[in-house]
Amino acid sequence: MHAFPATLVAGLLALSLSGCSSLPDREQVWSRSSDFFSQSAEVLKAQRKRLANFAGSLVGSKDDEERDREVEELFAQPYIDPLSRYLEERSGDDRYAAQLARVARERSRRCEAISDTYAGREATSQNVQRMRRGYLYSCPAEVQQFAARVEAARSDGKRKTASAASAPERTDVPGASGTAPAAATAAKQADSELADALSRRQHSDCYLLFTIRNNTQAMQACEPLASGGDAKAQHHMAQLALMRNDLTQAAEWATRSAQQRYAPGQLVLGQLYQEGRGVTRDPIRAHGLMKGAADQGLSEAAYHTGLSFRDGSGVRADAARAEQYLEKAASGGHMPAYFALAELHEQSQPERYRHWMDQAARKGSARAQFLLGESYARGNHGTVDHQAAYVWYSLALLNGHQPARAGIEQQEALLTENQLTAARSRVEDGINGRWD
Repeated sequence: MHAFPATLVAGLLALSLSGCSSLPDREQVWSRSSDFFSQSAEVLKAQRKRLANFAGSLVGSKDDEERDREVEELFAQPYIDPLSRYLEERSGDDRYAAQLARVARERSRRCEAISDTYAGREATSQNVQRMRRGYLYSCPAEVQQFAARVEAARSDGKRKTASAASAPERTDVPGASGTAPAAATAAKQADSELADALSRRQHSDCYLLFTIRNNTQAMQACEPLASGGDAKAQHHMAQLALMRNDLTQAAEWATRSAQQRYAPGQLVLGQLYQEGRGVTRDPIRAHGLMKGAADQGLSEAAYHTGLSFRDGSGVRADAARAEQYLEKAASGGHMPAYFALAELHEQSQPERYRHWMDQAARKGSARAQFLLGESYARGNHGTVDHQAAYVWYSLALLNGHQPARAGIEQQEALLTENQLTAARSRVEDGINGRWD
């Protein structure tokens, strides 16, 4: 569960059931008479919409606020290279997709402004060198464009000079013999630096466009890289093919990526073999590929490997190994792994069910919050605790899980005034991320 500002608690609870503006007395908010549920359908619909919009906007809001603040600070400084470094460091992280798109647009705007500035400058070697020094890292295409203009001006000047009479070249000038080779070396180095910058930008654009789900441009940017052997681009091409339901292409690109032991590529190919999509179904090979990706630290692959060990798919069933890999996935924040671990222990160690469901609930899963409320209300995995049930049902409802509403009513009827007050305090603590 993300930490929410304490000032929002009253509004959240009010929006959830009664429309009040604070945390008033029990009879005002959690009415035992169920007056709220007897209101007209239109009022109920409006309140549900308000709750969904309000609670939904809070899920992940702290993280989003921090990311947006980081972007605003980035925009406040005048340089372009910090924007490029931001894009390169975070490309591939879906959590930053919205911010990456904003930063990419701002970088393009600034590079266009630089291009416009140099369009009004004289096409000289000095100016192209100045442009290289300042903007080659972030705006290589714009530098290339200006350099081409300089080269065109130089060629035009040579043609004009060649048409005029000139004195014979002197060879006795000190240092003259070394001038041409030095100039040639410098030109080659400049060309190499430009080529490297363009290549780096092409790679960055491929990864960025894939992350922000600009699929058409991502395919155009990634295809030449993938054909050239870039394992990450090959993985992206496989995923893009899957989105088009082109299973043959997906399998081909995933195979090429997996052959380089690129973990996401191994995972995609493993899933294709597991499901028999684009390739002949082969659970043994699927398990080997996913385990290879998991052993490189890919959380999603660890999750699927854990499921293979749990279900005996492509490998002998092994509960201990299943738990090992599922815990590895959970440690990487893979939410489905928490549920899988809870289910793994539900019959043999019910207290472990609550432990893992509690972990998922505290990380903000509305489903986990609801299921934990169910567990405490019914005593399925330990003792009955009506206060705990009330707390988790409430958090689930505030997180947009409407079925929790009935559970709140049921638990409220079983609590004393003091217990209800204590439970409300725990709800507020939970919203603010203060867990006991």
